[in-house]
Formats: sequence, structure tokens, C-alpha cells
Amino acid sequence: MRFRCPWCQSERTRRSKTRGFFEAFLAKVAIKPFRCHDCDCRFFHTQFNHKSKPTQLAGPSSFASLQAQPTTPAASLPK
Repeated sequence: MRFRCPWCQSERTRRSKTRGFFEAFLAKVAIKPFRCHDCDCRFFHTQFNHKSKPTQLAGPSSFASLQAQPTTPAASLPK
């Protein structure tokens, strides 16, 4: 999917490289830099990966192994 340039409204845009820590952080949260081929404007746009696989919901049996056993017997606790 192509995004329109916010300055010249051209659809000839491409992904741009991230610059620095802040832009790398934005790219991790799906805000990617783009550049226009016509006016050379650099802008940011959200880009989500729609090809991801649906996640399966965990059932109650998935949490059976997470139940911790008490390490101190209840009889030895102060009353």
C-alpha cells in the first residue's frame, strides 16, 4: 500500500531509513519513516503488518502449570 505525500500528494513514496534512537523506537511501535520520490519530503506514517497470524487464546488448562505450590506449610505459620 502506497501512502500519499503530505506536501505534494504524490503516491510515489517509499520507506526511508531510520535515523537515530528516537526514530528506531518509533519504528518498533509501527510509526515508520517514508520519503517522497517527487519532492523529497520525509514524513512518518503508521504501518501495520496485516499478514500476521491470529493468536490463539489461552484456555484454563494453559495456566495449570503456573499455579505455585506453597513453600511454607500452613501449620508452621504464626497465628
